[in-house]
Amino acid sequence: KFYFPISIQGTYDYMYYSKYCMNLKAFDSHKNPLTIKENYYGETKNRDYNPPTGYKRIRKKRFNEFFIIPNQATTLNYKVSDCYDIGKLRFGNFVPEACVFEKDKVYQINWGAVIGNFISKGNNIYKIKIIKPAKFYGATTLQKHIVNDTLDYITAKNYNELVNKPLFYTIPDTTALQIGKSTIEITVFSEDGKEYSKILSNEMRPMLEKATQTYLKGIMPDKYIFMFYFTKGFGMGALEHKTTSVYFINIPDTVNYTLNFLQTPAHEFLHILTPLTVRSSIINNFKFYSPQASKHLWLYEGMTEYFSYMLLLQSKEVKPNFFINNMRMNIRDAMKKKSLIKLSENIYKHNKPYDLVYSKGSFIAFALDLEIFKLTNGQKRLYDIMMMLKEKYKNKSFD
Repeated sequence: KFYFPISIQGTYDYMYYSKYCMNLKAFDSHKNPLTIKENYYGETKNRDYNPPTGYKRIRKKRFNEFFIIPNQATTLNYKVSDCYDIGKLRFGNFVPEACVFEKDKVYQINWGAVIGNFISKGNNIYKIKIIKPAKFYGATTLQKHIVNDTLDYITAKNYNELVNKPLFYTIPDTTALQIGKSTIEITVFSEDGKEYSKILSNEMRPMLEKATQTYLKGIMPDKYIFMFYFTKGFGMGALEHKTTSVYFINIPDTVNYTLNFLQTPAHEFLHILTPLTVRSSIINNFKFYSPQASKHLWLYEGMTEYFSYMLLLQSKEVKPNFFINNMRMNIRDAMKKKSLIKLSENIYKHNKPYDLVYSKGSFIAFALDLEIFKLTNGQKRLYDIMMMLKEKYKNKSFD
């Protein structure tokens, strides 16, 4: 059974990556074509695969769950589509979790939308050949071997590592910061043709230094990359991975480089703490073809949101009014009679009102912080508890 992920970590929604796959073909060792079967969601009967997919299948709302590939197959050929053309969203997907292909400009690659996996094959090693324009730089935390100006090889130890380490090829607008023992890259593609990485690195540095010295001390990867795609007034979104975060942000939002803009990378960066370090077994053993929701989603997003406010305040990137105003807004949602545990557990079935895990979740974290401070006579804060949990679960998950 060959599949593309239904969802990946950090998205909390069904993405159905197989919809990007078009004209899948299988061949044996003698290059003879083989018959492929497919199994749709909610059905048990296998049927003949009927390409093409893409737009035609989107209109019919028929997404593949599994492709049944004959055992004698040695080669699979297919094409994949991206989800965004400049100024036009395709497929209606969340751009940071999919791909953007703009010839001679940028290739944003989230591997779940490009490479599938076999359920029964276990931990395969992936070696990927990348043919690229000579002027392009490939930003990734995967192992990369540069053969020459137009040829790279990318290697991943297994499918989980591949999906969790996206790739960003574009004309270089990249600035590297050495913070402690970690190299942090900021790489940017902007539709207005301007360069932003140096400005961003200067503005983000205080926040990054404070985070690595406190919240992320002892768990920082050797290399971390911020991948920014700046769009001309089209949308907003971000997605975390343990060594990378991907952003799709309006260019006007970068004018002040503070407040709402800085809060987004601060939030995604702090996800290294939770759910990428302090995490449940559901997150640790995530199944791309059969995702399960964790009841701790409010913790992963709400506490991270709260800590991002605190981080910007502690690194003096924002004034106290920024924190106060955010708490004032969030208290409105905190008053809503909606269980965050039930919302978290059912996020794949009913993901509205999803924003509550951020707003109400962050206010609950604020309330917990105050209560811990009170019960310990000012000796401990929520931060201290999370640092204890970080040490306990650094190398294992909780049930």
